[in-house]
Amino acid sequence: MTAPAHIQSEREIMRATRKTVGRRPRRTLLVVGVAAGALLLAGLSISGATASTDRAKTSPSNEQSRIQAALQKPTTLTFWGWAPQTAPVVAAFEKAYPMVKVNYIDMQTNYNEYAKLQTALKANSGIPDVVQFDYHALPQFVLSKAVLNLKNYGFASFSKTFTKIAWSQINVHGGLYGVPQDTGPLALFYNQTIFNKYGLAVPKTWSQYVADAVKLHQADPTEYITADSGDPTVEEPLIWQAGGRPFQFKGTVGTVNLADAGTSKWASMYGQLLQKHLVLTTTPLYSPNWVTALQNGTIASMIFGGWGVGTLEYFVPNMAGQWRVAPIPQYTAGADASAQMGGSSTSVMAASQNKLAAIGFAEFFSTNPAALAAWAQNGGFPSQRSVINSSAWLNEPIAEFGGQQANQILANSEKHSLNGWQYLPFDVYADSVFSDAVGPAFAGTISLKQGLLAWQKLIVSFGNSEGFTVNKHK
Repeated sequence: MTAPAHIQSEREIMRATRKTVGRRPRRTLLVVGVAAGALLLAGLSISGATASTDRAKTSPSNEQSRIQAALQKPTTLTFWGWAPQTAPVVAAFEKAYPMVKVNYIDMQTNYNEYAKLQTALKANSGIPDVVQFDYHALPQFVLSKAVLNLKNYGFASFSKTFTKIAWSQINVHGGLYGVPQDTGPLALFYNQTIFNKYGLAVPKTWSQYVADAVKLHQADPTEYITADSGDPTVEEPLIWQAGGRPFQFKGTVGTVNLADAGTSKWASMYGQLLQKHLVLTTTPLYSPNWVTALQNGTIASMIFGGWGVGTLEYFVPNMAGQWRVAPIPQYTAGADASAQMGGSSTSVMAASQNKLAAIGFAEFFSTNPAALAAWAQNGGFPSQRSVINSSAWLNEPIAEFGGQQANQILANSEKHSLNGWQYLPFDVYADSVFSDAVGPAFAGTISLKQGLLAWQKLIVSFGNSEGFTVNKHK
């Protein structure tokens, strides 16, 4: 199947003017243990009857023709999402395909969406046609057979449209369960004013990062190298970047090893920061106190995905020109290893009665010029190769970052995200109990390695109690 005619052009995308709306990480932890457990139970109780039986029998090109034909018929699609970029993309779609009405339901948060979706799936009623999924949550819904496999509709031919890492995120156990919306390549966002004031070198290695943290805090005990209250949206990507592969599953059988070499490497480095009280651990991300700490110089740097450009523009517009982007520090000088923090897909539900039109909408969301322009205007990080490889995007000077061509750094991070990372098939639950197990390490009462082992114990116990076969490494 060739890409549809509405694939973006570089020039059309770059006509957009950047807006100051931030793209946040892949989730905000709003679900606690018992509730998350109930969600998983509901998901696993879904029968295979909801899985698609409308498998493609024709060639990929014919499938694309069927999809385009479906978009010309009177149809109403229900789409659940939460990203701030969504509304203008929906408007662009309805303008391009006036026969299709999209009933967009803004779920406000990702976890709110997942809770309501599990309820709808359990009742087999009120299930939307299209859903925005964080990459970390997608495997859970795939396992419950709730998501349509787009591979059955010729979607494999889109593999070259998206970046390698974006494509890998929607490839679950050999199936293709969504169209990539965005990704979040890791980078270090730092306040150049603070770095200059204290003579801090932009760290190329994690050992230099720790040294900067010590120097800064010794110069002014009220200032910290970063803020982290113990959030798996931060910790998991850093474990990934260190080479950790703690979660290895195939279907319902897997292992959990939060003491593997990569995880231990990260814990040894990050543990130094926590033990020496070099991290502001009392201020959760995106809280009012966090914003204040950014504004008054209490926080010198943040580790974000590529969406961090828009996030800082949104939360601290009064600091335009002070912040810069640098490659994520390495464990070995000269290395170039990265990972992903955030990102999501547009997925079609298996229960949809409008599958072809829903697939067309999902494709439009991530390939149409008007859709991509709307996404870029609102701080979304692109997942399309043509955008990331375009000179216009790569060389765009970002005024709020002192005219820095930050996209070049982010694009390199995207290309060097390490392969092999897996999320748990019940990652929603695992993240909800992270603070219970690892939180004391951020409070300074136990070591980070002890906290990770406590988290592992909760994960293994929960998985086995819910019908998985989880064998932790000894």
